[in-house]
Amino acid sequence: MRAFSYHQPSQLGELLNLIGEPGGQTRLLAGGQSLNMALKDRSAAPSRVVSVRGVAELRGIRYAADGTLLVGAATTYAELAAARLQGWHAELAAAAGNLADRSVRNIATIGGAACQAEPRYDVPALLVGAGAALRLVCQSGERLVPASAFFQAAGGTCLRPSELLTTILFPPASPDVNVALEKFRYRSCEAAILIVVCALSLDAVGVAMSARLAIGAVAKAPLLAPLAAASIIGRRRSEVPLAALACQVSDEVVPVQRQVNRQLQYQAELVKGLTAKAVERAFRQSEGAAHHA
Repeated sequence: MRAFSYHQPSQLGELLNLIGEPGGQTRLLAGGQSLNMALKDRSAAPSRVVSVRGVAELRGIRYAADGTLLVGAATTYAELAAARLQGWHAELAAAAGNLADRSVRNIATIGGAACQAEPRYDVPALLVGAGAALRLVCQSGERLVPASAFFQAAGGTCLRPSELLTTILFPPASPDVNVALEKFRYRSCEAAILIVVCALSLDAVGVAMSARLAIGAVAKAPLLAPLAAASIIGRRRSEVPLAALACQVSDEVVPVQRQVNRQLQYQAELVKGLTAKAVERAFRQSEGAAHHA
């Protein structure tokens, strides 16, 4: 591990000043899971490390007046899992409580996972599938970026060197909307082999008005399957041919190279099963929400 300066700001402005300082390479420390390993194996050699843990503005979970859920970037998985969230937002808490193990959930943060942009992590796929947006702040202002644009197709994010992710915004938990996340992993403490997120909005009689399908771990960024999602719109749960839909998603998102790549072949089959499961669960939970409205 190479020497670096260490900073612990307590105010957002102080943190932004440190990020914006010219010269050297700055790395932010949130939970530290990925950074600590990178420092040890010297795949990262920053000149300064800046902790975000003491900045209160980056933590917490609250609702805006319009029902938008605001989650601070430095909020831990454990804090999100313990939150009492409304409607489909409860799926966010359930997903956070099913990540890694308890020790990791107590220190790892949702913003850290987003910025790490590891395709096998649940957070990127969940943000894209749920239609979340990310607030990026620098000394000169801020911008709000949809999750689908935040994660880059070639890997990494659109975050600029002087920018800081401060808040993740989730759309309001309308009673006719539900989000279902399904994943497969070999062991509970490991990253996923495949992730499928389905978001549905139903009308009063259970017909899908909108649909989104996001697939994680098959590429360097979460992939949307717009053609398959469009085929759900205008149908009730009983009218959706799940087997055909699952095959369509697999064909849409898994590269054609799967014929010569066993990992891709495996994922292509996993996509089918997880897609059917996610769509079925999203329909059932949305129908339940509409029934009790």
